[in-house]
Amino acid sequence: MAKLEAFVHELRASGMVRAIIVNGSFVTNKEAPNDIDLLIVLPAGHDFRADLTPTQYRIVVRRRVKRVYGVVVEEDSADYAALIRRAP
Repeated sequence: MAKLEAFVHELRASGMVRAIIVNGSFVTNKEAPNDIDLLIVLPAGHDFRADLTPTQYRIVVRRRVKRVYGVVVEEDSADYAALIRRAP
């Protein structure tokens, strides 16, 4: 839990994350969830070609994020689309 909290803190400090949605087995009643699925929402119109600050860069370097926080960074908009379809 401490690694998740530290990663969320770093995401917020980046200034480019608008929302963080926690999903997967972590939010079920499983005694020992095997992973945590996070959906990181960027602002509408985010410029993916813009230069990143060092703080922003640290949250997108996949090897670093996995080593420091145990989080596997994947790019998948299908999860987001499915989540939006289920929203009331």
